[in-house]
Amino acid sequence: MATFFAQFTPDQLRVGFARNAIGLHALLAKAERTGRKVNGFTADYLRAKVAQYEALSRATDDEIRTHVNRPIEHRVS
Repeated sequence: MATFFAQFTPDQLRVGFARNAIGLHALLAKAERTGRKVNGFTADYLRAKVAQYEALSRATDDEIRTHVNRPIEHRVS
């Protein structure tokens, strides 16, 4: 991991992904409850991001290294 993320262990990254999934899930719940965008994001977008972050929070060390070493346009934003 020769990027910014190299300073973190895969376990630290996993915890961060899990924490972000929780925050996104709260935004998703609001979007679903109101039927409106939340912070500019649709419920469908937030649902996809929650699933992505939850998957990354369970990823293996190698999967996390692969993810953080991808070009920026392919990373979770």
